[in-house]
Amino acid sequence: MEVARTKPRVFLGSKGASLSAQDVWKVAYRHALVELDVAAVERLARNAPKDLPPHHHMPAPVSELTERLDEAECRAVLLLMVHKLLHSNAKIRKFVPVYLVEWLNSREPTTFLFECFRSEEFIADCIAQSISKPKKNPLVEKLQEENAGEFYVTEQERRAMADAGAGRLGISCLSLYLSSLLSVFVDVVAGLSCEALLAKTKAFDSEAYSQASAQKAEADVAGDLRILLVGSKLVNKPGGFDGECISAIPRIHGALREEAKIAAARLRVEINRASFDIKEGVSLFQVGCSPLHSNDSSPFLFNSLVSLALTLEQLAWSSLGRIAEMRAYLVRELSPSLSDLVLDEYIVFETECTLISEGVRRLYEDVEYLKDAPIVHMVYKALEDTRGIFAFEAYAALLVLHLREIRMKTTEKKKKKGTQELGLGKGMAKLKQILLQQLELEERQPLDMDLPQLTNVLSDQTLAETNQSPLDPGGGPSYLTYVYKWRCQMTNWFAGNFLQHLVAEFKSIVDSNEVARLPKIAKGTRDFGPKQMAVREKAFDIIAGVFKRHGAVALDTPVFELRETLMGKYGEDTKLIYDLADQGGELLSLRYDLTVPFARYLAMNKIDKLKRYHIARVYRRDNPAKGRYREFYQCDFDIAGSDYPQMVPDFEVLKVLTELLDELDIGDYQVKLNHRRLLDGMLEICGVPATKFRSICSAIDKLDKLDWKDVKKEMVEEKGLSEETADKIGTLVDMKGEPMAVLEKLEREGSPFLENAGSKSALKELGTLFHYLQKANCLHRISFDLSLARGLDYYTGVIYEAVFKGSTSSSSETGQFGSIAAGGRYDNLVGMFSRQPVPAVGVSLGIERVFAIMEQQLQDGSRQGIRETHTQVVVLGTGEGLMDFIIALVAELWAVDMKAEFACCTPRNLGKQIGSAGSEERQIPYAVIISPDDFEKGVVQLKILATKQQREVARDKIVHELRELLGLWPKTEQLIAAED
Repeated sequence: MEVARTKPRVFLGSKGASLSAQDVWKVAYRHALVELDVAAVERLARNAPKDLPPHHHMPAPVSELTERLDEAECRAVLLLMVHKLLHSNAKIRKFVPVYLVEWLNSREPTTFLFECFRSEEFIADCIAQSISKPKKNPLVEKLQEENAGEFYVTEQERRAMADAGAGRLGISCLSLYLSSLLSVFVDVVAGLSCEALLAKTKAFDSEAYSQASAQKAEADVAGDLRILLVGSKLVNKPGGFDGECISAIPRIHGALREEAKIAAARLRVEINRASFDIKEGVSLFQVGCSPLHSNDSSPFLFNSLVSLALTLEQLAWSSLGRIAEMRAYLVRELSPSLSDLVLDEYIVFETECTLISEGVRRLYEDVEYLKDAPIVHMVYKALEDTRGIFAFEAYAALLVLHLREIRMKTTEKKKKKGTQELGLGKGMAKLKQILLQQLELEERQPLDMDLPQLTNVLSDQTLAETNQSPLDPGGGPSYLTYVYKWRCQMTNWFAGNFLQHLVAEFKSIVDSNEVARLPKIAKGTRDFGPKQMAVREKAFDIIAGVFKRHGAVALDTPVFELRETLMGKYGEDTKLIYDLADQGGELLSLRYDLTVPFARYLAMNKIDKLKRYHIARVYRRDNPAKGRYREFYQCDFDIAGSDYPQMVPDFEVLKVLTELLDELDIGDYQVKLNHRRLLDGMLEICGVPATKFRSICSAIDKLDKLDWKDVKKEMVEEKGLSEETADKIGTLVDMKGEPMAVLEKLEREGSPFLENAGSKSALKELGTLFHYLQKANCLHRISFDLSLARGLDYYTGVIYEAVFKGSTSSSSETGQFGSIAAGGRYDNLVGMFSRQPVPAVGVSLGIERVFAIMEQQLQDGSRQGIRETHTQVVVLGTGEGLMDFIIALVAELWAVDMKAEFACCTPRNLGKQIGSAGSEERQIPYAVIISPDDFEKGVVQLKILATKQQREVARDKIVHELRELLGLWPKTEQLIAAED
């Protein structure tokens, strides 16, 4: 057998080495040779059986199937067979893998070994038969001489080959490597079709692909297509095609990527899995082992292949939809004979799509079919059919684009305009050029023709005169002859190396254009400009001032915590916690709030009393809305410890909350208040089982967003309450209003709340709290509301929530910003982390919603503007050579703690600089202006920007003058000035 020795090699049998699907593809399509590891061959020789059983001639295997394997499939199966035998624990003589490798490295066809795939047993029998009755050639004769009288397959060797699963694994390798190439090729072809159809591609920019819930592969496909189409003048044109076969491209192509990725991961494990021991005289097939316990491929791999086949069906029909639209264009533009040909080709591929669909349905409906014709062969053929369909789509798209270019050039010529480009997207134009260059290389001549000639063809003049088919190489236009061959050539690319080059170029374009893509911010997050930061800094100053006024100390904790620290503390909201990717260390999550980290801090440091505040970012995987974000600041104030009179810490926390909202001056608000034990007592009175308290509380908490009938429906249909119990709850949760009035009603003689121990003690605590709030003149801000049921699991006592009741000038809608603060008592949370319980109470201000209200009020003009900077003086020079003087002066101003800016400008631009400094956003009070003439005289001009008054001041007096105007004197100098 003649063997080529210049090709790369795939090594088999070495320890630690693994086989990949790409390796299998290279050998299957004769791009690489196979070489056995010497140590592996010697190992087989050492472990070979000493006494061979007598040779029993096996009958030739008979196949009843019409489905035949092609050469690539047969070679893939042989390669996997050798790979598995080398890693098998069975006693196999070395000539068996050597014989198979020599066939792989020869130029002889391997299909004679086994022409179809009925079962793994069938393949093993075919190989055994070929060894027993080999074709005559020098290699066989040499092996026969080395193994005189022993050139046959033993039963144990035959069983090892049958149990290797090489048939399924080998063809699966081809299928999955083909799908990896196809996943890029289909994106390129779909991009060409979008250009050819002038398609509406706005769907690729959908916000759905930027959401956290978006499927990554779909988002990646949409992003890659956006990159390829950047700069396109064809897509999104008026009258362009807008159909599901365009908008569904990310979904369907993303599914191909995802299914191929999953199947490839499982396949990688299966092909490199070590073989199990085979007991003497017992076959795994004979004992009826599950494939999970045999050397056969995992059934999970087959499940992935079935899903891949279903994706191929959708992929094929999607492509056919785009082909149909391009066919309609070609029928309108081309001569009748050529349009008939396009119609015939379309019908052929419509039939192929139907066959793919029938095959997929058979997978689900006919179990016997799976036994007779394995899934892997069907999926491989479906992939081949799908690549043919996409090759035809590429052929149609390239033809349509060429015709559009001819029409455009013809129009420009008539209008006597210069030649213009068709206007493809930058990435798409490069890939199209790569495709055409490859086609020219294979045709060995340029794919171009004289413009008048092709124009005549399109107007049907040439065909009418010659009466010949446009595909006739002897008479018709050569371009159309070539273009008809493109589909066949592109189909053959999958067996060569060109598609690997195309994949590399595709990835290069996508990667290089990452920086050119219009950047977007993650959903649920915000950037803050200077004006917004001015608002935030002022608000933070107010908030920190109130906290410090009440004696709180600052505290900070890590932005992420151990996942176990956060789990089980937030009830149904636990699903909103952001989990960080496991980097092989601790399981971590971003903090959901600041309260649980505070409790962990107290427990870890054994602190039993602390009044603290904490202003920091927290993260929640929530659906963003107006004033609701996924990353936002919380401002927490908490009092921990038991050494306080009853309800005094609760009173102080509520007082801090009302002071905050009053001083932030956001408008009308209300603090809704309830008690957790009162709520539990109410549910117990109504007959709710204790196991359902928290889930029912979660439903009640939705009453501020939903009607009672919707909440009742959830309680009955989803939570399992009876309608009678739900109606009782509905009667009680409707109670709300002025605290003392509602409390008096609940404490009346005969009230069911007085008969429940928990609710009775809660009412007593609320009475004390309301008394303190009344003494502090803030009870009018409180609404006692029995429908308030904060969903967090750690609350044990008073709970409250502040809601914005006002409206902005731009909207008459009240309450549009929802909850702006919340809190309550949590006596057991610290005890979850230590044996020492520390009672605590706190409040958390949802500052982002407060900011949203303040910013809206600024836009409406209902809030006075806030300066973006704190600059007090701007120093301006109006000539060349003054920079040294300006820097020296501004350095003196900085040295006395004066906030100053400086700039050098021309006299013409001086007015613009002064106007900017005195604008509403900056409001700088003073400007010091230096001109060359003033510099010579040793003076400067001091300008009051608000009144536009200006006067001359000596250079050595200007710092003193500004300090007096701004009141910036140290205390000692102020005392001396006062005495004088």
